[in-house]
Amino acid sequence: MKNILFFVPPLAYMLLIFELSLRPMPGFAPGVQGIDKLYHLAGYAVMGLLWARALAKGRVKGVYGNRIIIVSFMISFLFGVFIEVCQAYAPPREGDVFDAVANGLGAIGGAGVFSWYVRRRETLRCS
Repeated sequence: MKNILFFVPPLAYMLLIFELSLRPMPGFAPGVQGIDKLYHLAGYAVMGLLWARALAKGRVKGVYGNRIIIVSFMISFLFGVFIEVCQAYAPPREGDVFDAVANGLGAIGGAGVFSWYVRRRETLRCS
């Protein structure tokens, strides 16, 4: 039961992203082209990190080492694609391929940062 609690934060975060993604689009800073891609990158970096942490701490059978990065990336990226498809059918929002790419880049970045942090911590502990 204890291990299952590690999955609450990424699932809650996904629910938050889903809800925010189907609301009408907020106004962005005038004159700043493409700033929404930065928001996608940052938001999905957090999601990738949360999934990597959950998979590492939750001790999912068969998911360890580099597989944690791959699985957390795939969960986050596929969720991002799902959101973009949902937005295509939820006016006034619009699905965007470049948003999905930014989601994927953020997801792999967040999972990679978690992996780097864990390896760095283990290296410092051994020395």
